[in-house]
Amino acid sequence: MQDLERMAIFARVVEAKSFSRAAKELGLSKSLVSKQITELEKSVGARLLNRTTRALSLTDAGGVFCDYCMRIIEERDQARLAVSHLQSEPRGLLRVSSSVAFGRLHVAPALAEFLARYRLHGPEGSISIQVPGNLRLNDDDALAEAVLSGVGIALLPTFIVGKEIQQGRLRSVMTEYVPLERSIYAVYLPTHHVPAKVRSFIDYLLERFGPEPYWDHVP
Repeated sequence: MQDLERMAIFARVVEAKSFSRAAKELGLSKSLVSKQITELEKSVGARLLNRTTRALSLTDAGGVFCDYCMRIIEERDQARLAVSHLQSEPRGLLRVSSSVAFGRLHVAPALAEFLARYRLHGPEGSISIQVPGNLRLNDDDALAEAVLSGVGIALLPTFIVGKEIQQGRLRSVMTEYVPLERSIYAVYLPTHHVPAKVRSFIDYLLERFGPEPYWDHVP
């Protein structure tokens, strides 16, 4: 844990290009910042910074180490952000384990009320809908085939059934109601230096799909 904090201090010193400025930004004394960098150098077994009275620069080892520090600090910040989002709003898959008897007698009866508190956003806010039926599928493609066969209605992403809607084989209903999550994300390792091939591909997809993707266009 100490090395992680020292790495954060080291990254701030590199960004500020000054022990004094970094210390001021961190709310620490200059001597403490300098001591933490020295302890970090001892820990990794290499000199990370060239120190002179006029300038501060990275050694070769410091340049390599700094890249990893930046990634780790970003990972830490992203982890904190992810946790804060989970704590602020319930989302995602929840798995509950219990004994069969307790689950049947006490957990299962409580699920309906819990689920009723969360699902779709409508004109008047969040609502939940209890959907009866004799068919349950956990695959969107199979669900789309079932709907196309006339089984009933389903909540499906338009990137799967957009073509069928455009062709008139399916019809959108209850369009004013949308699920809580409906975003598409590009996931890659967090870093200050995103490879050009990754950035260019993401930009290309953004340009191709746009704010209103082509599969949502109705002729």
